[in-house]
Amino acid sequence: MVSRVKQAISGERELIKALKGIDEAMIDKVAPAGMRGYLRVTAKAIKSEIPGKFKSARKGIGNRFVKKDKRTKKVVAKAGSLVGVKKSKRKAWGEQAKAKRGNKPGVGISANSVAWGIVGTGNRTQKKTGRSTGKMNPLFPGVIQSGVNKSRSQALAKFRELSRKELKRQAQKNRRKVRRRR
Repeated sequence: MVSRVKQAISGERELIKALKGIDEAMIDKVAPAGMRGYLRVTAKAIKSEIPGKFKSARKGIGNRFVKKDKRTKKVVAKAGSLVGVKKSKRKAWGEQAKAKRGNKPGVGISANSVAWGIVGTGNRTQKKTGRSTGKMNPLFPGVIQSGVNKSRSQALAKFRELSRKELKRQAQKNRRKVRRRR
């Protein structure tokens, strides 16, 4: 496990030295702290790439980190449109958009429909009549990749900072345990 971490944090001699002296359980606690910070910075950069005209859509960009996914049993780390947003929150956003537009037709791009603005849609039809409603080209294509690229160095710095803090915290915690055993 230490060799994998060594590859991810190359150039940080102090961290590599410290990681060699700890067990795998501690590494499992240190890396998630850094990864959560990395995702927060990335999500913030993606939000900033969305034009100001669609300010309400920015709320729909989020992030999620799970140590062990229930279904896949793997580590999951994501940042993007409607990631980490619960259904209840999406429903509330839909109600807000509905109230805001009044009697006007259409929803527009809001936090609940930010994916449409990023990816666009194919040809769509109405459910009842089958009438074509057309397709929508992406309003802000490449916003995810652009945000990730622009925030890469800041996100890595945040990862290092938070991992370092958590490593110190875990080391102090282990020292206290050892002292209590004496």
